[in-house]
Amino acid sequence: MTTDYVTDYLRHAGTVLRYHAWPTIQVQTIGEHCWQVALIYEHIFGTLSSPVEKFIRMHDVTELVMGDIPFPTKRNNPDLKAAFNAAEEKVLVQLGVEMPVIEPVDAIRIKVCDLLEMTAFGMIDRELGSMLAVPIILRTMAAATELAKQLPRPEYSAVLMYTVKLNERHEAALNQRMKSEW
Repeated sequence: MTTDYVTDYLRHAGTVLRYHAWPTIQVQTIGEHCWQVALIYEHIFGTLSSPVEKFIRMHDVTELVMGDIPFPTKRNNPDLKAAFNAAEEKVLVQLGVEMPVIEPVDAIRIKVCDLLEMTAFGMIDRELGSMLAVPIILRTMAAATELAKQLPRPEYSAVLMYTVKLNERHEAALNQRMKSEW
């Protein structure tokens, strides 16, 4: 099945909701998530190449057909993750999506940004009042910083600087909220 990106089924992938297996205050679509991942990538690593941009835009498109397995489940069950990835490859073919070939370092950069976007989502949910967002923040921040160790030293440092700024913004928002409640 081939799509034309305008009138076919694939067009709706960006509207699929994320965090379906965890209670959150806010709602996020795949389209919003991909937009945020691209912004984070650009902030940390600079201008996106065309293959990187397309990869980020399409990296969760299979959720339209398959849904997604929650992050901790994939992280803690590598065999399940591998099987899910194989199934995703079949869905990409069914959807007529050809993912761009990217360099291994770009795949790491993108995954780090994907995890940092999830961290930022969790931080905003926490700022809105959800204590249930704390595991999202802690798990994804830890995974992002661990994965970033595989990057060249200057890029790893840039990721760490981004996480410091992200934490500072989050703490300031929580402090402001506390002041406004009193």
